[in-house]
Amino acid sequence: MTRRLFARAAAIAAVAVLGVSLAAPANAAKAPPQPVASVDVAKYVGSWYQVAAVPA
Repeated sequence: MTRRLFARAAAIAAVAVLGVSLAAPANAAKAPPQPVASVDVAKYVGSWYQVAAVPA
């Protein structure tokens, strides 16, 4: 019974370590975004309305 419990705990730990090691490249440093050459400001002039509010 103790061996079975240890084997299960070892398997869970192995899966956890594997999951963390596979998730690490997703958080790797990426190149910063490049700015655009120009923005058409007149396109965005006008009334803006709040669609939703997220409480702080």
